[in-house]
Amino acid sequence: MSGIPSRKSSLKLFVLWASLQILVILITFNLFLFIGYKHFRSFLNQELEDNLNLVSRLLVSNISSEWIHQLEIDPRFYSPSRSEEIFADLLEQQKLSNIFILDTLGYTLYSFDWSLPLGEKNPYLTLDYNAFNLSLTGIPNASKIYESNDRYSKTGYAPLYDKYKNVIAVLGIEAGDEYFNILRIARKGLILFAILSIASILMIVVLTLIISGVLKKTERTLVKTATLSTMGEMAFMMAHEIRNPLTIMKLSVEELENHVSSQQKEWTLFIKEEIDRLNSLVEGYLSLSSKSPSIHQNADIGEVAGEIVARMEPELIKAGINIVKDIKPTSPVNIAPNALKQVILNIILNARDAIHGEGQITVKTYTRNRKGRPFSVLSLKDSGEGIPRKNLKKVFELTFSTKPQGSGLGLFLTQKIINDHDGFIEIISRKNQGTEVLLGFPQVEEA
Repeated sequence: MSGIPSRKSSLKLFVLWASLQILVILITFNLFLFIGYKHFRSFLNQELEDNLNLVSRLLVSNISSEWIHQLEIDPRFYSPSRSEEIFADLLEQQKLSNIFILDTLGYTLYSFDWSLPLGEKNPYLTLDYNAFNLSLTGIPNASKIYESNDRYSKTGYAPLYDKYKNVIAVLGIEAGDEYFNILRIARKGLILFAILSIASILMIVVLTLIISGVLKKTERTLVKTATLSTMGEMAFMMAHEIRNPLTIMKLSVEELENHVSSQQKEWTLFIKEEIDRLNSLVEGYLSLSSKSPSIHQNADIGEVAGEIVARMEPELIKAGINIVKDIKPTSPVNIAPNALKQVILNIILNARDAIHGEGQITVKTYTRNRKGRPFSVLSLKDSGEGIPRKNLKKVFELTFSTKPQGSGLGLFLTQKIINDHDGFIEIISRKNQGTEVLLGFPQVEEA
């Protein structure tokens, strides 16, 4: 049995290790993609800047200073020139967005597509101020790549000179949006892969948690099975060795009762009760063994319950507990009567222990459909202290008990017996509001 948790722990560690490996691979791959995108963007930026500088040198040589002076006098004055023919050709060939001319203060003198207000401060300079000022010193350069609403922009700036080689204006060349298609596609691909990676990571985390939960549950089941097997073997071997001395002790006490006073009989009664308790404990362990015989027969659970209630009623009344019986005949079920008696007795004893002082236990039988099949149901409801919510999931666990001297076998064996009969057991309880235990057994199908 000790090897089972070890193997399960190894499998759990392997699952965690594999999940971590996949997570590391995904994160590393995303990191490399991000770095690659940054390098690609930088490369594209440099290529575009070189191209804009090349175009600006070509345009500068075809722009006359006289035309610039005319524009300075009246920016709204339009006169077709050879420069504009070249502008039109370059805009189409180089996929440019616009060509414009600014004076040394940044006011628009000319805009090929008329998108910039003439005679007004160029709005691009809020972003391209450094590039514009650098061009005023005679150095052609370009702005950074800017992004807005999935649109990219980059503008090249080149100085325009008069015949004395003084900078009198600045030429602006705005790259067309088509330049950035490949960058846009790469960025969308990176975002899509990042989203898929995040979804994969979340899925891996969820699957890891699910697998860990399944492994933990399987581990508990295997440990419980191994424990049951070991306890069953021990119980079967020890049962006869323990039961025989208990039987002799009980017969001896019963014989002794005939020779003692009535006051001393209270002691013999106490001894017999303790012998019965020990014998019941032995029977419980014996029932864990698959070798213990189990004889099934058709019976009415109401009759079996009525027999146990009749036996327990005097003791319960003496303890201040009233028994309310609503036992009606139900269709027969195939059960092992002795096992069912043990189950009912155990639940009634639990109900008795849960009631402090006066109280009530209600015993009721009825028919209930479950999964399309009729079941005979026995309800045992008490007015005791109830079961805390945190303990409801533990009550069927082996060795779990809230009683100082409890063995934890009672409800565990009860559930085992019910399962062996293809039945069900449900516990409905709230703290300080009592507990109701429902035992259901499939009714025998009529031939």
